[in-house]
Amino acid sequence: MTRESKKIIHQLSIRCHASVQDIELSSSVKGFCDPRKCFGKVAIARKLDQEFPQLQSHKVRVDAGHIKANIRGYRWLADTPKILRAMLINFDNKKKRHLVTPFDFTIVFVRMSKIDPAKKFTAERRVQIAAARRNREAKTGTTDRARYTLRKRIVGYT
Repeated sequence: MTRESKKIIHQLSIRCHASVQDIELSSSVKGFCDPRKCFGKVAIARKLDQEFPQLQSHKVRVDAGHIKANIRGYRWLADTPKILRAMLINFDNKKKRHLVTPFDFTIVFVRMSKIDPAKKFTAERRVQIAAARRNREAKTGTTDRARYTLRKRIVGYT
């Protein structure tokens, strides 16, 4: 039996510009694009701060496949534009880094799930989680946090 339904898809289109300063900031970190200082992420976060100044943090995450952000109490997801993807890959290749120049790109975000503040942990629970993490790190000698590597950033796109 086939069933048909309607769904409203909320979209948000944003025009961004990766400037020379963004690219220079990225290149000053360890020879590759640090995820916290990535020129794409910095450009997107700056534009979101201009468009939605009342929000504290948008928690932008960028890789070669998708861009994720928190905007107006919802999680938003966008496919990485071709120009940004190509520039990320060129930037991470030392032989092609000189090809990265300032550029404009448009992102079309699609609204996903609502961020539910009721699901956040209480202060006591956060302290308990931090203590358990410190105990695990003391036993193993390494952190259990996921590491963001170059491979994870561009896997499948080169």
